Amino acid sequence: MGRETLAEAFFEFVDVSYAAGQAAKDHFHARRAGDPPDRLQVLADRCEEELAKLIPLQTKIRLLAPARTLDAAKGLRVELTRLRGSL
Repeated sequence: MGRETLAEAFFEFVDVSYAAGQAAKDHFHARRAGDPPDRLQVLADRCEEELAKLIPLQTKIRLLAPARTLDAAKGLRVELTRLRGSL
């Protein structure tokens, strides 16, 4: 069960990471296009929601995975958080 749970957490982490990155990209393009502030806020909120999902997934990975896997997951979350900070 441990490997299966780890695989599920890892795949979900990747999916959520992609969704967070896509939300940040959508926000960037909307801002460049001059979208109204309320639309930009919706996109920023979507990014925040996706990033919030990463913490519990990273905890699962921490409990089940080797240290190098955790380090990679943490690095990705940090970069996505940095990207969010640029919104």
